[in-house]
Amino acid sequence: LYLHVFDWPSDGQLLVPGLKNHVKSARLLVGGKKLAAQNHEDGLVISVPPTAPDKISSTIVLKIQGAPEVVVMPLLQKYDGSVMLPANEARLHGSTIKYESGGALDNLGYWTDPDDWADWQFKVEQPGKFTVSAIISSPAASPFQISTGGQTISCTAPVTGDYTTFRSVTLGSIEIPAAGLVRLAVRPVKDGWQPMNLRAIKLIPLASGSDK
Repeated sequence: LYLHVFDWPSDGQLLVPGLKNHVKSARLLVGGKKLAAQNHEDGLVISVPPTAPDKISSTIVLKIQGAPEVVVMPLLQKYDGSVMLPANEARLHGSTIKYESGGALDNLGYWTDPDDWADWQFKVEQPGKFTVSAIISSPAASPFQISTGGQTISCTAPVTGDYTTFRSVTLGSIEIPAAGLVRLAVRPVKDGWQPMNLRAIKLIPLASGSDK
């Protein structure tokens, strides 16, 4: 396998989610430096140098035993503590909401029924407080709620002019008190709901001591 790494981990631990094969060898393509690798409950963890060999894309050559054996995993928290919840990974509930792709679209759309909703399940190993933001397009301000672990944030979609002009907006903050599986849901508020397109939700760790 050739692993093309665009987001080089600063902690020196590169996770290949869900890969269960025994590793025969791992090395950098440029220079051939050998790398240690070990199986982990979330997949395969490769120990890499602190600095990426290439600023854009670094390649790791991985030799495994047998055909690739990959287990479907929940979305995982990134090494910097952030969590990205893209539209194409959402679980959809309802009759009209659907995932749209192609051109400028990569989002949840056709959200005409306020009874429809979406959620994501993800795994957290670094719990704490997080700022919640979303990438949204919407011709009109539209109310919705984000909920997780008994917490609810009341939100309003930004007016972007049309369904293909997206904007990132900060929605509030939540606390995830413990490591483990987490479920986050997005639900329209029926009173005043207007369809919006949702591309992604992102959780960013708040700095220690910050309550903004």
